[in-house]
Amino acid sequence: YMTTTVIAAVLGVILVLLIHPGNPKLKENLGEGAKNDEVSSLDAFFDLIRNLFPENLVQACFQQIQTVVKKEEVQPDFDDTNSTDYLSNATKPPPIFTDKKSLQYKSGMNVLGIIGFFIAFGICMGKMGEKARLMIDF
Repeated sequence: YMTTTVIAAVLGVILVLLIHPGNPKLKENLGEGAKNDEVSSLDAFFDLIRNLFPENLVQACFQQIQTVVKKEEVQPDFDDTNSTDYLSNATKPPPIFTDKKSLQYKSGMNVLGIIGFFIAFGICMGKMGEKARLMIDF
């Protein structure tokens, strides 16, 4: 046990010296990066709550729910009664995009939902007492 611990510690120190994780010079070469405004922390929190209480336990073994943001083009409203505005603005206006949020299932096991279900199931079995003996013995 002591030998493997010493080997792991030495290997860890060697890898840190070779790779330099968290090196600020490497971050400068990568640049600033693009900010993703589509993912909000509130949506992620609601996804956690939705996944904690799955609608279908069998489906939770294969899929989990996720909020997806899609950009949709919205056609601007034209006022036909104002002809001068229409003639002066004869070119097509640039498209206007709005964000539309929807829920989709993605592949992957919903471990949080399965654990949440079995915790609730265990609490119910414990509260039932002797009535749940058949299920406990099963």
